[in-house]
Amino acid sequence: MRNTLGPGAPRIAYCGPIAQPGRPARGGYESANRRLIDDLRRRGADVLEFAYPLALGSKFAKGMSYARRFAAIAVELVQQRRRFDVLHLTPLYRQFIYAEALLCVVAWSLGKRVMLDIRAGSFIEHYQNRGAAYRKLADA
Repeated sequence: MRNTLGPGAPRIAYCGPIAQPGRPARGGYESANRRLIDDLRRRGADVLEFAYPLALGSKFAKGMSYARRFAAIAVELVQQRRRFDVLHLTPLYRQFIYAEALLCVVAWSLGKRVMLDIRAGSFIEHYQNRGAAYRKLADA
């Protein structure tokens, strides 16, 4: 494996649960994403971070926090479009698939590639147990 990325390496917009540098991760996805981002940067990659929020409070408050952040990420992707080539998305599935699908549509509309980082095999379970609309979005 090469230690550094060469000229012309893709610039990455990294979206998902991401631990803040130097702070403990709240879970495995945050920890894994932080490690991968740090490793990519050590190898010379340009990485923009678009972290999901820390949502606290009632279901309504959490829902509003996530809705605002996903909308902000969509706007930021448009604003930062000249700074990345690939959207790397670590999806959380379930209720997030609709917002995550929107982020993919935004990236595709900007002519960007999208990489879905599917982990832990949970995607298959969600795919099989959700409805037709969920599966249609996942298949897009």
